[in-house]
Amino acid sequence: MSKAAAPPGKMLRHPAILRLIHWTHTAVTLLLALTGFYLGRPFLPPHLLRVAHVRLTHLTFATPFIATALLHLVYSLVSGSWHDLLPDRRDWRTAGCLLRYELLLAGEAPMHGKYHLLQKLLYLSFLPAVLIQGATGWALASHSTWSGSLFIRLAGDLQRVRLIHHFVALYLIATVTLHFYRVLSEPGMLVAMVTGWAAAVPPAGTPEEKATRPPHLR
Repeated sequence: MSKAAAPPGKMLRHPAILRLIHWTHTAVTLLLALTGFYLGRPFLPPHLLRVAHVRLTHLTFATPFIATALLHLVYSLVSGSWHDLLPDRRDWRTAGCLLRYELLLAGEAPMHGKYHLLQKLLYLSFLPAVLIQGATGWALASHSTWSGSLFIRLAGDLQRVRLIHHFVALYLIATVTLHFYRVLSEPGMLVAMVTGWAAAVPPAGTPEEKATRPPHLR
């Protein structure tokens, strides 16, 4: 649906291709987390769930995990939406106010564009984290191959690769949990990611103050 066909009072926040990438990546991430934890500590008898089957599932879905992250990168570069992720001077100037809002010490977030500073930093960290997970996961699964052994030598040893893989997995789980909290506390975020549309609410402020803002904040 085009912007011209937007429902009254709505604006297109997330195009369909972006929503498809997002939900696919979300589902795959949750599946990898569950299978990864099970591989670390299997809790069912082998006749109910074989570790080999769980490992195969884990390795199979690692490909769309990395592919969707790369597709998101390509989409951002082609559409120009990567500009939304770059922190600007206003973001850094209002970082203290934003932190107080996130800690529930202030009732209103500072003015920002599509994403605020913490969201930008969080989203920018996802691609490196996904690539590290892919590289360390490949090394753990194929440590006898030349590519797997090469990465192990670069990292130091197999145990260090395993620690990096587990640490980044915990980081991704923590950030996804934080993201879910934000979505549940601000229902409009979930609606926008499901339907694509968000309320087109004009930012508050005087004409003089608005004139000092970047165009996307007026």
